[in-house]
Amino acid sequence: MVKRLFLLIIFLITNLIIVFNCERNKDTIIGYTENRKTGNNQEYFVYSIILNSFQNIPNPIFVLSDSTVFYDLSDGIDYIKEHFPDLQDDTIDNYLIINQQNIELLNIPDLEITCSIIDNENKSQWKELYQNADALIHFSQVGFNTNKDQALVYFSDYSAPLSASGNLIILNKENSIWVIVKSLMLWIS
Repeated sequence: MVKRLFLLIIFLITNLIIVFNCERNKDTIIGYTENRKTGNNQEYFVYSIILNSFQNIPNPIFVLSDSTVFYDLSDGIDYIKEHFPDLQDDTIDNYLIINQQNIELLNIPDLEITCSIIDNENKSQWKELYQNADALIHFSQVGFNTNKDQALVYFSDYSAPLSASGNLIILNKENSIWVIVKSLMLWIS
């Protein structure tokens, strides 16, 4: 009971950090090319910003799925626009198009937290393989607007059957730096 309460508190704190952490400075990520099988520089920038927003939690340890997931927004676009009024149509369109296929995720550079990548075959055993891990993380591919200064990504974290959530995160590029603008929780268990 105490462990479950602790996990729930960690989970809630984690989501609050994402929502309120809107200023992150990151150096340029190098070593990734435009490759639809593994993502691109800008996607890895976004993933890094989101994962590093958890560094305020003492010693966070995450396990990251080695491939992206697709969370279909088609039926909830009006709801999403209501919560993200500044979200541009081309950002949503790009998210929906680009996520029609999953891509492989490589190691994300410049992480300030511990994050291991797990393949799909072993994903169901993540807790046994990484006993000290706090959560299993999934990302969608990142949808960008035409100017590449707005990004939309789906992020889910799973700690236990009753400690998981799925979130949409919107980021804007301000002075060449990606900044988390807002997070919208889509589901929770």
